[in-house]
Amino acid sequence: MTEAPWTVLPFGQRGGAKRAAVSPPSSEARAVPALTLEQFASFVVEREVYPAKREEVRARYGIASSDAESALEQGFRERFAREPETERVFEDVRERYRAWLTTQG
Repeated sequence: MTEAPWTVLPFGQRGGAKRAAVSPPSSEARAVPALTLEQFASFVVEREVYPAKREEVRARYGIASSDAESALEQGFRERFAREPETERVFEDVRERYRAWLTTQG
């Protein structure tokens, strides 16, 4: 029987891999895309500029649901709390993208 990759760790006690009681990633965790800072900024701007197209914007960025969107936002809030300079970069990218997008008619 083949083991699921998350049930066997590649390290452990001598003499072989140690089995771990680890669950597979939740479906919610898999549903949250790993966006770059720039992608997250453009997602936020498009969501604000086109509120009636929220579902379409989500789909374009691979965000499956409002729960996934909330989890993505929470992840970035936590990152910004740990890395204030990253939040400043985000705000700069966000404003530049907003300025560009609003000129695209």
